[in-house]
Amino acid sequence: MATPARPKSGPRLELSARLQSVAELVPRGARVADVCADHGLLPCALVLDGVARRAVAVDVAEAPCREARANVARFALGDRVEVRRGDGLGALNPGEVDGVIVSGVGGRIVLEILGERSLAHLAPAWLVVQANKKVPDVRVGLIKRGWAIADERLCEEGGRYYTAIRFERAATPPRLKRADVLLGPTLRRRGGPLFIGFLEHTREWMSEKVTGLARAPGPAADAAATDLELVDLELAKWTAAAAATKGGP
Repeated sequence: MATPARPKSGPRLELSARLQSVAELVPRGARVADVCADHGLLPCALVLDGVARRAVAVDVAEAPCREARANVARFALGDRVEVRRGDGLGALNPGEVDGVIVSGVGGRIVLEILGERSLAHLAPAWLVVQANKKVPDVRVGLIKRGWAIADERLCEEGGRYYTAIRFERAATPPRLKRADVLLGPTLRRRGGPLFIGFLEHTREWMSEKVTGLARAPGPAADAAATDLELVDLELAKWTAAAAATKGGP
């Protein structure tokens, strides 16, 4: 089936930096479910941009569903974007989507929504997640369930850093080093100014955590100090690389 092209005229939809980073990880031509869709702007944008053939926006509350339906109507997408009120993946039917998006919620909720039982009846080929908290827990949790990290995107919005991750099924998911769990294997390979900013931000809050835990020595304090050392090493590596690039021949 041909992938719809973005209309040459009519309303335009510009996503926030956070949602744009999620959109960039969605494979073209996909049938998409956006769970915790809120206002529904992401599925609308995916269809308008010709990335998604069809999208289902799911939210548990009526108010966001009402707003999402209004946005679907505003962009005249009623034939390709459907809004459903429901609890997570239970609102979806077997075989109707190729992949699932969960963004804008904490890591614990991401893992609850994407439980193995919940995914079994859908059998999606990929997942795109963007957790507001506990991103390392999401990496570990989904890898333990048979998923591998295919790609990652980092963005900064409103003074906060957000990581979007695409997972794909893997016969043998790789074992991640602790630095990859904390910072992202793809992000570590790419580096760059945004990643350095993320490392500096991460180092700041980790330092505060280590200082607080130092008052009660034990395994948690030792683990936090070790994680901080890994961040320091990564920051030193990429800071040096950036300085060398600026110096140039």
